[in-house]
Amino acid sequence: MCCWSQDRQANDGNGNCADNNCADADPADNTDICYVDMANSPGSAHVSGGFSIFPAETEGKAHCHGFAWIDDPTSTDYRYRGNNLFYVSYYDHLFKRGYVREIPGAPMCACIEQMPVVSRSDCTEMKITETYSFKLRRSGVTTARIIDSEIAFNTCRDADGNAGGNDLEDYLRYLQVDESVFRPYLVGQADANNQDDPNCQSAIDTFLSDKL
Repeated sequence: MCCWSQDRQANDGNGNCADNNCADADPADNTDICYVDMANSPGSAHVSGGFSIFPAETEGKAHCHGFAWIDDPTSTDYRYRGNNLFYVSYYDHLFKRGYVREIPGAPMCACIEQMPVVSRSDCTEMKITETYSFKLRRSGVTTARIIDSEIAFNTCRDADGNAGGNDLEDYLRYLQVDESVFRPYLVGQADANNQDDPNCQSAIDTFLSDKL
C-alpha cells in the first residue's frame, strides 16, 4: 500500500494543486489516517520507536492506494506484482496525479503492516494476458516460453467479484484473505461522511491502551 500527503501537479483533475499555487496542496482525500507506529518502519522513520496519532482527521487530507495478490508463486498477479507496484506508486500517482510526500514517520509505499493504520484504501488489480510458444522435440520433451505479456490495470473487484469495487479491504475479502490479517491495518470506515470516524478512534484508543 502507498499513502501520500501532498499534491504538486496542477490541472490534472486530482487534488487541489492549482497553477502557481501548489504550496501545501492536498491530494484527493480518500481515507482517514488513524496513527503511525514508527517501530514498524524504523528505516523510514529513522528512529527505533515512537508514534503519531491523528484523531478526527487532524492529519489533513491524505490518499492511500494499494494492491494484493494470491499467495501462489505460479499465479500471474504474484509474478507481476512488481509491475503493479510501479504502476500504482510511480505512474498512476506520481506521474499522472503529482502525489508526493509520505505520511510523516512512515514509508511512502510498503507492506501494509509497515504503513500507517488507516480506515480504507483504493485498490488496483491487473488483468494479465500471456502468449506462450511451445516446442515438441523429437526426444519427446516439450518446452514452453512466454513470448509476450499484456497487462491492463483496473480498479479492484469488490468482495463478490464484481468490477469497479476500488476498495482494498473488499478485494482482500474477494481473495479470501482472513480478516484477522488485514483488520489491524485497515480498520474500516463506519461513515464516509463522518470526519471523526469511530472506527479510527477505536483503533487509536486500543493502540494507546497497549502502548501506555
